[in-house]
Amino acid sequence: MPPFFVLLGRVRTGVGCRLQVALQFHIRVRDIPTGTVRFVEAGGPPEPKVRSLRYIAFIHKDPDSIYGVSFPDMPGCISAGVTIDEAVRNGVEALSGHVRMLEGDGDPVPPPRDFDAIMSDPELAEDRDGAMTTVIPLIRDRGSTTRINVSSDLGLLEAIDATARERGQTRSAFLTSAARKDIVD
Repeated sequence: MPPFFVLLGRVRTGVGCRLQVALQFHIRVRDIPTGTVRFVEAGGPPEPKVRSLRYIAFIHKDPDSIYGVSFPDMPGCISAGVTIDEAVRNGVEALSGHVRMLEGDGDPVPPPRDFDAIMSDPELAEDRDGAMTTVIPLIRDRGSTTRINVSSDLGLLEAIDATARERGQTRSAFLTSAARKDIVD
């Protein structure tokens, strides 16, 4: 008995199904016997889209001080840095750590408000005075890794691998650090 292939998705025609199987399993269409592909409609509601959480942060600097970072929607979460860039990078870590502590204690994580809501909140007038504002992404450190499949141009992949080797990193570590840097910057 020939093997059966089950597909989830929207392709319904026999040839289309065979082509989809061929692409997915890296085999030739002519090697897939007719009638061995079954289409199964993907069930259930669509997965909810996870939106990136970004929090407004105030950056203050008094004469003869370093840059301080505070989050109006995350009371008690503060950070600092010698430069604005360092303050923002440290703010990402502070925000992540603060949320991890809230979740660990079973406390709710306050949702971020938009810029207009922060700027019009009368209770924040003193905090806003003389402050610069920026947006800091919440990057949750889940404490576990997940294997993913990423496609890339071969030339770019060679450059990634060479750079990772120069830095003493694995490809995964390099890609993760590059993504984190791009999200923060």
